[in-house]
Amino acid sequence: MAQVVQVSQQRPLQGPYHLFEIRFCAFQGVDDVRGAIQQCDKATTMLFLCFICENYKVKAFNSVHQYLLQFKQLYNRVNGRHMDTNDAKEVFKVCFHIQCYL
Repeated sequence: MAQVVQVSQQRPLQGPYHLFEIRFCAFQGVDDVRGAIQQCDKATTMLFLCFICENYKVKAFNSVHQYLLQFKQLYNRVNGRHMDTNDAKEVFKVCFHIQCYL
């Protein structure tokens, strides 16, 4: 007889969600992660990227850019709409300037 393997129904934590939930929200003192993402603005996104660069060994601009793209994806999924295009462009500019300090 074949063995029945029990599979967990929980979705695995994803990269930026895990970083945002566990690390950044704890650092900021926020308990409601979904609410924090729903109220996320340009400044919070910039703080999140700076937090990643300061606390993790991010060596390349492409890594920072990838975190930004994944964070935007998380924002889209939670809010059901895209992040404001002008805000995303401003954050990308900051992302580009972060490259100079890596």
